[in-house]
Amino acid sequence: MRYHFAVGCLAMTVLGGTAAQSVGVYSCTDDHGRRLISDRPIPECLDREQRVLGPSGVERTPRAPVPTQAELERAAQEKQRRLQEQERILEQHRLDQVLLQRYPDSAAHETARVQQIQQFDELQMLARARLLGLEQAYVQAQKDQAALGSAATPATRKAVQTAHAAMQAQKRSIEANELNRQRIMLRFDDEARRLEKLWAGTQP
Repeated sequence: MRYHFAVGCLAMTVLGGTAAQSVGVYSCTDDHGRRLISDRPIPECLDREQRVLGPSGVERTPRAPVPTQAELERAAQEKQRRLQEQERILEQHRLDQVLLQRYPDSAAHETARVQQIQQFDELQMLARARLLGLEQAYVQAQKDQAALGSAATPATRKAVQTAHAAMQAQKRSIEANELNRQRIMLRFDDEARRLEKLWAGTQP
């Protein structure tokens, strides 16, 4: 009876030891320079790599450090940055294809530039003609008010103010149109530089 009990205990010990060994042996050096060994991940070394030996003594893939909250946040930010960069590249590729379809060669692009500028120049010509008329109306309103002198009515003074406001508004409109013209020119310049690379097939 004692023999069978001893054999049973021995078998359980051997099986238990085999199960423990199958997990692996972890080893590391902690902050104080101590060499630590355990049959499971070592809490004192969660922030650093831990060597892992299998039952046969062959070294397994080391256990990587557990990332800190700050490291997790940085990793998430880096992942988001990479995704945004991929989206930017895809969107730029889409825009490039649209640009190539619209302007298959330099002649098509230059023709579009000339037409666009001509439209702006025609608008500016009309706007300046209208400004000339408004300036004349303003001068006339001033003359009418001066002719009446102290007898000038509120309506006369209002006419001068209205003519002046219309003239100033037209000047601002002309200035805004000129700025738009410059922006259009710069846009065509930027497109031309990019299209040269796309036409040559050198743009990624």
